Amino acid sequence: MIVGDTNSCPWPYLRRGIPHNWYVDRRANTVGFLSRDEAHILYNTALKFAGKKALEIGCWLGWSACHLALAGVELDVVDPLLAREDIRQSVIDSIQGALNASGVKTTVELIPGYSPQRVEEFAAQFNRKWSLIFIDGEHEGDGPLNDAIACEKLAEKDAIILFHDLAAPDVAKGLDYLKHKGWHTVIYQTMQIMGAAWRGNVEPVKHQPDPNISWELPTHLQGYHVSSNSQTTSSQTQNIQSSYTKDFYELIGAGTRSSAIEIIPLLLKLMQPVFPQSVVDVGCGTGGWLAAFQQLGIADCLGIDGDYVDRTLLQIPLDRFHAADLKHPLQINRKFDLAISLEVAEHLPSICAENFVFSLTKLAPVILFSAAIPFQGGVEHVNEQWPQYWVYYFQKQGFTVVDCLRKQVWNNDKVEPWYAQNMLIFVQQEHLSRYPKLANEYQNTDVNQLAIVHPKIYFYSLQSARNSVQNSPSQNIDRVAIPQDKGPLISVVIPCYNQSHFLPQAVNSVINQTYKNWEIIIVNDGSLDTTSTVAKNLIAAHPQHKIKLVEQTNQGLSRARNAGIAAAEGEYILPLDADDILADRAVKELLEICLKSQEPCVAFGSYQMFGTENRIVPSADLYSPENIKQSNTIHPSSLYAKSIFDRVGGYKLEMKEGYEDWEFWVNCHKHGIPFLELEK
Repeated sequence: MIVGDTNSCPWPYLRRGIPHNWYVDRRANTVGFLSRDEAHILYNTALKFAGKKALEIGCWLGWSACHLALAGVELDVVDPLLAREDIRQSVIDSIQGALNASGVKTTVELIPGYSPQRVEEFAAQFNRKWSLIFIDGEHEGDGPLNDAIACEKLAEKDAIILFHDLAAPDVAKGLDYLKHKGWHTVIYQTMQIMGAAWRGNVEPVKHQPDPNISWELPTHLQGYHVSSNSQTTSSQTQNIQSSYTKDFYELIGAGTRSSAIEIIPLLLKLMQPVFPQSVVDVGCGTGGWLAAFQQLGIADCLGIDGDYVDRTLLQIPLDRFHAADLKHPLQINRKFDLAISLEVAEHLPSICAENFVFSLTKLAPVILFSAAIPFQGGVEHVNEQWPQYWVYYFQKQGFTVVDCLRKQVWNNDKVEPWYAQNMLIFVQQEHLSRYPKLANEYQNTDVNQLAIVHPKIYFYSLQSARNSVQNSPSQNIDRVAIPQDKGPLISVVIPCYNQSHFLPQAVNSVINQTYKNWEIIIVNDGSLDTTSTVAKNLIAAHPQHKIKLVEQTNQGLSRARNAGIAAAEGEYILPLDADDILADRAVKELLEICLKSQEPCVAFGSYQMFGTENRIVPSADLYSPENIKQSNTIHPSSLYAKSIFDRVGGYKLEMKEGYEDWEFWVNCHKHGIPFLELEK
């Protein structure tokens, strides 16, 4: 092992700016090992599981396997490179030498094969589950996500799953998946960034980042908690802290109090003959609603909100406030008679929506809920949705919706309009009979007419839009070159395999297009995650838009793209990968190029990369018929006439593992199809 030269490694996600030693083997000096602090984290985590089963996916030459084995775990190692005798022998020598020198006695099983398939086969063969799992295998594509999906099922109830190289966005997808599944997560500021997901009665080790380095987080990791006392905070956390200030709570305080005073008696009357003895408010802010409940004699209250809430502003006793990150599943080990969560859910990313509702339904049999609708507007609103969106998630948990409060307060000036507009009651179906008045109102609830807009909200949104237009420079106003709703139909085809966490952003980027005559075809390519559920939810949440879902077994990108285009009704095709988003004017400006062309063409533009490679790729400058032979300089999200797809025979099925778009562009050139770029 030697200190390597980071400039010799072409991998784009190597953090060359971190002045820590990057270790390599002199025989392969472009492939790195764990750094010293990363090895320290791995070893100390493994010590917690001495004598228990551990799994390592990807061992390279055995540096990490040595640290795991030295901690005394019973280690299984899966790596396709173990089929090579030189690699296998190197790993054996490294581990055996370390164990002999230390006197540690344990077992190590070396298993050649690709994960997750070989992992699943081995687990089934030996009825194996693991308490500690270290994922350090494939670093690009869907490999890390697929490893996480498999390992989540094969982990013990008390388990930690560690990741290495989270600086790479594809690796981070694995940690994102576990976070979405309800695991606790943390990241470690090391050279290549490690991370841990855990559940049950275990905790990860703490790590103090090097204080001599000004650490930063890549964009795709912002929002994660950083271990120990690191001064690094995500931009999302900073935004929350700066937005939910004393002024913010004082501004909404009076309206919140008056609304609570008007609404709570109506709610309690509806719950008769049951009078709630306890109530929990998720997203309580300073506790205004709970203070009103206490004034009515309900003393057993708990308020839950982020750690950013100024405790000096609380209207409830400090011991009745519980700080929690609402983006994660709540860990509250008790039940309440009533739960409320009002105008909170829209502040959480869409990926958190289902888990947030799940947490609410575990707290109480009756839930008073409201969330902002599209274009309502507000501080840090990131997921404004129509009521049907939330109803879907509640129904999955066995809760039914009762819409009866809104009509009672619709014209009450003491009630804030967002409550009057959005407030619904959800009751656990099996407990509905305990509340005769709610059961009667349930019979009168029309689930097809839940999406309504309050006049005050409407006029506020209208005025905001007018002000925005009036304050915009004239050159920013769209020149209508084509009718926005009467031009050609554009079919946006979104293949998705295990990327449900990205899918809402991709779909919303289409919905936000300035050109409006489009359809979306989502192709679920046999995903193992929640892609099907998320897609159906998006369709239910946007009934006014034309969104289809095509389901198929996992057959690769080429078949997925072809299946989506086969279902397309549009004259033009725009492929869009699930982890990509479109600029608001993309469809309009690409279509204008196609319409000006004398013959069917491919219209393409430059694109921007995010994460550690935050840069713009100028396709217009890089592209030429000669260059396309050497490298793929054109993004998959380029617009072309459907007749072109038919002419070249679609995406080639043998390109199952990728590069199918590059092959498609080359095939277009062979057929003499012109490529026209958007020069901006």
